[in-house]
Amino acid sequence: MNILRSKAGTLYAEVIVGSPESPLGTIRFTARGVRKERSSVYATVGIWWDSNQLEYDDFNTWKNEERRKLAKGAWNLLPEDERGVRNWLPLDELKADLDLFCEDLWAAHVGRIKVKPLVADKFYPRKMLGPYVVEEGGTILFGPPGGGKSTVTYMIARSMGAGCSRVWEIRGKHKPLLVNLERSEKDVLSKMWGIDRALGLDPEDSPIDTIHARGATLRDIEYAAQRHIEENGNDVLFLDSLSRIGGGSLLNDEVANAAMDMLNRLCPTWFTIAHEAKGGSDPVTGEKKQASTFGSQMLRAACDLEVRLSGEQESMKRLITTLQVTKKNIPLVSLRETLYLEMDDKGLSEVLRPDSWDRFKRA
Repeated sequence: MNILRSKAGTLYAEVIVGSPESPLGTIRFTARGVRKERSSVYATVGIWWDSNQLEYDDFNTWKNEERRKLAKGAWNLLPEDERGVRNWLPLDELKADLDLFCEDLWAAHVGRIKVKPLVADKFYPRKMLGPYVVEEGGTILFGPPGGGKSTVTYMIARSMGAGCSRVWEIRGKHKPLLVNLERSEKDVLSKMWGIDRALGLDPEDSPIDTIHARGATLRDIEYAAQRHIEENGNDVLFLDSLSRIGGGSLLNDEVANAAMDMLNRLCPTWFTIAHEAKGGSDPVTGEKKQASTFGSQMLRAACDLEVRLSGEQESMKRLITTLQVTKKNIPLVSLRETLYLEMDDKGLSEVLRPDSWDRFKRA
């Protein structure tokens, strides 16, 4: 069966129903979320009549009974009219077509992986697209709660989207996608309002594409994010936060690897917030451990930059935030910087650096 791939990444195949001279309509089989689990292929498979979805299910596509159930449910919803659609497409034929689609599904899914000779005839220097954002690389920003991780992350995303160099040097405009799984939409809007004020930006100037899905996991909304990125050309993904990735404990190596795979599938360039695993001394060996990203060491191994953020509340109106690079695969980034986040009763009002001493003395 000829299985194609849509721009949004959905696999599909179509079968014309009726005579070639006078077709009655089209049966379409679709599949998304194709994956290997326990040595079988799972997917969300749908059966459509023209533009109407008849039936869908997420199941083991290698199970004959599951395919039979889906085919029967869809066939029962085919139109019953004078055209005789069900006569042209008996249940057994629909089931046979579904069998062929599912049989070829995995080959079509991995068919996008191409093998080609590696000819290294050009040097491609790795570039920084923005502060702590590596072109076609991943960044993990970790730190204790309340230190300003979300504020700094949103500020980086907003600066890159608007091409604003008020805090960091930004080269050109980018098209970020912010996936918020951690906070209410109102909370994000309030934070972004303060960031716009601090950066001197008009809220209507290059607003950031955002998915608000508090209570969901990235696994839940992966398809929606993938479709949006492919249709709108987003070139950097910001995730708040890694703890909402889904699939199990991030202390598990397989779960951690799957999390990194998911981010890399969605966008070659990504930036995610993570919780902090506290440092200290090993109770057995006495070895001193530095604070790090909470979870398996596979997280740190997979990212290109790991940055620790620590925040000190100097006063009710000032948060001193320090960013320290703890791992890097690129030499084009400073290892440490400090930002002073000035606050008022509406949130962030100004971002300063330690060299602005005159203003600090007046505050």
